[in-house]
Amino acid sequence: MHSKLEDDAQYEWCRQWEEEHRRKITRKKQKKIRRVQHWCNCKLYIKYAWYEFRAMMKG
Repeated sequence: MHSKLEDDAQYEWCRQWEEEHRRKITRKKQKKIRRVQHWCNCKLYIKYAWYEFRAMMKG
């Protein structure tokens, strides 16, 4: 039979593990979002540069 102390220790360990895991997942999601934002910025920049270039060519 388990003692209450063991149960508490196990519960605490599980809780900490879950928190740590959630933090890692959140960090991964943020990285992914940042990468997507970077790509969008890049596309916008290229689009803008293209318009500038075309305007310059037309003179």
